[in-house]
Amino acid sequence: MLMPKTLTEINHCMSQRYITKCKLLKFCLIMGQNPNARSDGSTALRMAARQGNIEMLKLLLDRGAIVNTENCTLLHAAAESIKDQEIEAEQNDGWQVMKYLIQHYPLDPYGRNQTGLTPQDILVQIDWSFEDYYSKLVDEWRNQKDASLSGEF
Repeated sequence: MLMPKTLTEINHCMSQRYITKCKLLKFCLIMGQNPNARSDGSTALRMAARQGNIEMLKLLLDRGAIVNTENCTLLHAAAESIKDQEIEAEQNDGWQVMKYLIQHYPLDPYGRNQTGLTPQDILVQIDWSFEDYYSKLVDEWRNQKDASLSGEF
């Protein structure tokens, strides 16, 4: 495979699932590629969330990718990544992406995308039992947030 010249090409590689271990992405970011470049209206960060790729997501965030909350948030993209009902919810990388984003960024866990859906709505379309798991995830975050605000941490 030829080395991508731009992050737009990296986005294409990600959409084709050529990047599996983040080595190429890491190299391109070290060489100064823009982590916020867009391809077809999407960023590499959104693609990483959509693929449930926590390693790539963290790499992009560490290199300055901007968390955008308008329309289709990263939480929505991560929710869309959860498709395999055979896998336990706790083991799916999409869940890890959502947990990481909720814990580290000021995203609204009940924000709506351009079609009016929340991340929870997307999860319920996949499997109704995911609603409870998402609520538990958000409750854990709220409890942590409340504890840190009250000085318990």
